[in-house]
Amino acid sequence: MSCRYVWMPAGQPSWFCLPVADTSWKAVSRHLKDIASVDFTGGGEPLLQPHLVGWVSEASRAGCETGFLANGMLLTAEKCPRLMDAGINWICVSIDGATADIYGAFRPGASFEKVCDNLSALASRRLGGRPGLTINFVLREANFHYNI
Repeated sequence: MSCRYVWMPAGQPSWFCLPVADTSWKAVSRHLKDIASVDFTGGGEPLLQPHLVGWVSEASRAGCETGFLANGMLLTAEKCPRLMDAGINWICVSIDGATADIYGAFRPGASFEKVCDNLSALASRRLGGRPGLTINFVLREANFHYNI
């Protein structure tokens, strides 16, 4: 998938992700007791971060609110229960079109239907309103007419 919203170093393939290094997380995690909220968004798709579930769990156990913004393609039936068990408070999914055609223009290689199915499955698994689910919609010339 190629995403127009993710910053990538020049010359990197479209799937490139800049995961937070273990050393960075260790530096931050020492202070979790003093932090109210941890947003795991930034540098690429958070669900590509192999330590995400563990870091969410660690931050949640320390009393932090946790969440992230994702593209929704990797919110799988396997990953969602693990995130919920880890204590994720909110997940925001970026969907930039009300139809598969408009969505596909912004996110080549992604599947509008798969993202919608993943969101529906996650919504059906929620317990007590958790995790909170939000849709992020970036207005652009090609999708603006859907919001008038």
